[in-house]
Amino acid sequence: MPHPVTNFQILSAQPDATANFYSELFGWRIGSNNPLGYRVIDTGSGAGIQGGIWPAPPQASPFVQLFIQSDDIIATAKRAKELGARVIVEPAVLPEGDSMAVLADPTGLAFAIWKPRG
Repeated sequence: MPHPVTNFQILSAQPDATANFYSELFGWRIGSNNPLGYRVIDTGSGAGIQGGIWPAPPQASPFVQLFIQSDDIIATAKRAKELGARVIVEPAVLPEGDSMAVLADPTGLAFAIWKPRG
């Protein structure tokens, strides 16, 4: 299976200000009507990928994180660890039924692996 980048996430210590900025600049619709209060970004386009905004801890620098699709989150996380990655968030099923894990590659760059529900 190919492993496409399917989503992006902006981590920000000021998620409301970040959401307001991108909404005003690009006209993105941003909502947080979900069990986690995650700010979902709808870019209004069928081109490209959609995203979201997640609150980062106050001491963290803001960054953009890519989500890469995988058929087997557990096996992919295990293989990533064998290649020198560090697991930041263990594989888990989210309230909507999607599965994900967050890792840091050997250079420290965070990324997520993602499996849509179903």
